[in-house]
Amino acid sequence: MNSKDNIENQVIRFFSKYFWFQKINQDFVLNESFTTEDEVFFMLIDFFEHFDIDPKDFNILKYFEPEPTLNILQVTYNRLLGKKEKREKHRPLTIEHLIKVAEKGEWFDSEN
Repeated sequence: MNSKDNIENQVIRFFSKYFWFQKINQDFVLNESFTTEDEVFFMLIDFFEHFDIDPKDFNILKYFEPEPTLNILQVTYNRLLGKKEKREKHRPLTIEHLIKVAEKGEWFDSEN
């Protein structure tokens, strides 16, 4: 990986194999396509390994919801009381940010 342009193209190609049905560019937001950490965890591990990135401070829950638990009694109780699931607003995880992470070679949180 020599130049910035080369890394950018490599990151876009990397994610294009997972999103073959969509056009991937720098503005693509990963956590608009995947909402829970379980859906994207292994893809991000592959990304870190492929680009030799140190994921030291990466916290997937800053960007994705935890995998929901299926507790039938709790779900039924909440529905009877009219309670809705609370979903936190997560910062966007863009391809542009992942390109910068690949260029740096270590994880850092996005500024959004």
